[in-house]
Amino acid sequence: MTRRLLSTRSSSASSFAASVALGSRTLLDLVQGMVRGPSGAAPLLWVVTHGAQPGCLGNGAEDLAASALWGLGRTIATEHPELWGGLIDVDAPEPAAAAHAIAGALEVRDEDQLCVRNGRIYAARLRRCRLPAGSAAPTLSRGGTYVVTGGLGGMGLRVAQWLAEQGAGHLVLVARREPDANAHLAIARMQAAGAQVLTRGVDVADEASLTALFDELRTTLPPIRGVMHIAGIFDDRVLMRQDWARFERVLAPKVRGGWLLDRLTEDLDLDFFVLFSSGASFLAPVGLANYAAANAFIDALAQRRRLLGRPALAINWGPWERIGMAEAVGEQREQQWSAGGFSTMTATEGLDILGLLMNGAPAQVAALDVDWGRYLSTLGRTAPLYADLSHELEPSGRGLADTTLPPELPRTLGAAAPEDRWALLLSLIGREVRDVLGFRAEDTLDVSRGLFDIGMDSLTAVELKNRLQRALGERVPATVVFDYASVAALGRYFADRMDLGVTPPAETPAHDVQPDRKEQLKELTTEELATRLSTRLREGH
Repeated sequence: MTRRLLSTRSSSASSFAASVALGSRTLLDLVQGMVRGPSGAAPLLWVVTHGAQPGCLGNGAEDLAASALWGLGRTIATEHPELWGGLIDVDAPEPAAAAHAIAGALEVRDEDQLCVRNGRIYAARLRRCRLPAGSAAPTLSRGGTYVVTGGLGGMGLRVAQWLAEQGAGHLVLVARREPDANAHLAIARMQAAGAQVLTRGVDVADEASLTALFDELRTTLPPIRGVMHIAGIFDDRVLMRQDWARFERVLAPKVRGGWLLDRLTEDLDLDFFVLFSSGASFLAPVGLANYAAANAFIDALAQRRRLLGRPALAINWGPWERIGMAEAVGEQREQQWSAGGFSTMTATEGLDILGLLMNGAPAQVAALDVDWGRYLSTLGRTAPLYADLSHELEPSGRGLADTTLPPELPRTLGAAAPEDRWALLLSLIGREVRDVLGFRAEDTLDVSRGLFDIGMDSLTAVELKNRLQRALGERVPATVVFDYASVAALGRYFADRMDLGVTPPAETPAHDVQPDRKEQLKELTTEELATRLSTRLREGH
């Protein structure tokens, strides 16, 4: 088994932003190059960091810049499981000791998120959080100032209003945008609750502007007592269509903004420092590599602050109903979440949870409304991170063991009569398409119609590719769904590849070419078009 190792280290605060960019961009470029390589055997990718993860023996999270790689790495595992080895965080600074730690971690089977501390190897697990009994919303000070970044967005305004209701005397809403009509109405409600409200058009990722703002607040308002860092950008795109400009844009408010807020408040006596993270940092759904990386940093920042004795809480939120990320993704994405077992929570439910977590929660905690049995059944792969939840699944839910079933297509088709194989193949592929697109039982599926005409996009195309890859039991090209963009065309591809000895109907095209594909191809970069062409040439088309 071939392995490639990637390590990054941030040497100082002054090189922090450059370190994040170096590590994340290098890993992104590496993965894109690996996917664009030959579709045969490929090396497994292991990402190695030094001191990027906390939680082991009370140490770690010293290299915050490298922590973003963990969110990116988890997304690689989701989108391209055929390439994935795992994540390893070591504590040994000397090369020889680090190599020994890595070698030991690589010997651990069936784990892909490992932490080595003092010679001992730990595996990541998601566990239930038990909050102290009687937890209640905090009582804030009328004589204190509370800063809310992303304060003019839907979620920011709801949180700021909640802070006013809890007694916050002075609220500073920080956002790049100007207040709109809805914001003015919300601000009026905050003022009616007794809070004085100040809005400032500042980009939290801009060091000079944010520093100037905090200098202003220190001299003109009562002491700063709390920070809510909600600012964030959502821009989903699968790894193979990511470019660094988009990736870095999503990183900026969480990573650089979070780091600046940490630095600018390090000498303040804060009651709370709450970072709005996302479940995407560890769930790593398809298309959210940049968002997962940004929020993985936020998680590590909270852990690091706690270890230093400073207040900090990172909350890995699930979707709120029509607020924040849920507002940006649209109805189709919400349907996909629902099919995967996730439910949105109302803003009222989210704020109630926020109040509970601000009284005695760990440094990092997830707040998700999820049917774990349904979610785990959609993974299609062993998921050791969730092993400690397996005993809590409903009896009817599929657990971790079911994700390791042998490939279905070869077994099922090989046992069928030759004259039945074509119809059975289309049925199996069609079932996966229906599941990915969230079709209802009564919805019809035309096997000759273009998948991108019936709701497929780049995100669901990657999910379908992974499902078909698992069913086939071997790696398939990353562009297979784009190149064979109908159930019939995919059937022809798999029939040829698996040598099933079937003859599809004469009218079934080898490739599903449709008029609107020209518009889709226009969106591709020159490099992506060249990749498709080389893939087809390698396969003899």
